[in-house]
Order: sequence, then C-alpha cells, then structure tokens
Amino acid sequence: MQNPIRSLVYVSRSIQRMSLDDLNKLLIQARASNQATGISGVLLHHDGLFLQLMEGEPEAIELLFKKILMDRRHEAVLILVDSLRDRPRMFPDWKMGFYHFSSIEHLVGPGLIENAAHDMDKVTQLVDPDDPVTLLMATIWKANRQHFDRTPRA
Repeated sequence: MQNPIRSLVYVSRSIQRMSLDDLNKLLIQARASNQATGISGVLLHHDGLFLQLMEGEPEAIELLFKKILMDRRHEAVLILVDSLRDRPRMFPDWKMGFYHFSSIEHLVGPGLIENAAHDMDKVTQLVDPDDPVTLLMATIWKANRQHFDRTPRA
C-alpha cells in the first residue's frame, strides 16, 4: 500500500489585480518549487480569486502552505478541504495545472498556457463520492466548465 498523501484545497483573494505577467511569474515559480518538492495540483483563477488543490507528502504540503499564508499578494485564505488520502493523486503529473475563469481569450507565454479543458474533464470524471477532495474539485469544474469552451462561436 502507498503512503497517504495530503490533499489541501483552499481559496484566497488577490490584494491587487494581477496582470498576465504577474500570473506568469507566479506559475513559473510555483511549478519549479512544486517540481522540487514533489507537489502536484491545479490552480483555478477568476477575477482575483484563487482556488488551489495541492497534493503531496504531508510535510511538503505543510511547508508550502505556511509560505502561502505568509505571501502578502493575497488575503482571506480559507481552507475548504484538508485531508490525508490513501487514494492516488488527482493530478500526479501536474506540477501546477492552471485554468483561468476570465474573459481573457488567449493566455500565451511560458506558464500561462492553460491545460486543455478535456484534461480536467477526464480527471473529474473519476469522482469518488466518499472523497471530499475529488467531489469538491469535480463539482467546481462541472459548475464552471462552460467558461473553458474557447472555440469560436458562429
């Protein structure tokens, strides 16, 4: 049996409006840090609000979350789910998946190219009703999925 992983989902609000350059820098830094510490997950952003799921060894998640709490770029940090899980990670290969719930049509440049919406669709179809992490992420995704249909409308 595998060692349990810690899954932590939180929301927060940005202190100041983040530009695409700000988001790009944040993602590059987060992906490098997560790669080095074995953390995976996904970040959802909409109009200054963030929702992040991070998964990893309990100690690594604890250290990262302490840094997040000290980060002066955001406020109103609220933990939605914090659990030890004997299940596989939701995002084992995503050092920091990213989805942007805004009117910005194209996010280009290193770090800001969103994951394909169908990738998140696949992950959220594997919902375990007894697992609050997968249930929460699937519910949020399904309720907001239409915002990721980037195909031009006639």
